[in-house]
Amino acid sequence: MLGGDIRGRPAIEKFLQSFVDAGLHGEITEVYFGGAPWRMTLLARFDDRANASDGSPLYRNRTVLLVRTRWGKIVEQEDFYEDTSRIDAFDARLREREKHSTPR
Repeated sequence: MLGGDIRGRPAIEKFLQSFVDAGLHGEITEVYFGGAPWRMTLLARFDDRANASDGSPLYRNRTVLLVRTRWGKIVEQEDFYEDTSRIDAFDARLREREKHSTPR
């Protein structure tokens, strides 16, 4: 649901929509970049979280995004998570929630 190899505009749009649908919120807290405009590398710290309807935390994680660009266009991105097991557990909770909210 929130992991895997995502390529192309439609797949990226679907991933971002699932991010929003899951109730995730994120914040870029630091950004570093280097290189010339025709070949730039960016590193960003991205902290994300999701809360239950009662406000209690469901998920919290820290990610470093590695982005490579060519003339301002992203050509590659990798995400490095502090704890990938948190993503797996959150995905399982989302699937369980979806299973119980689907009309029969």
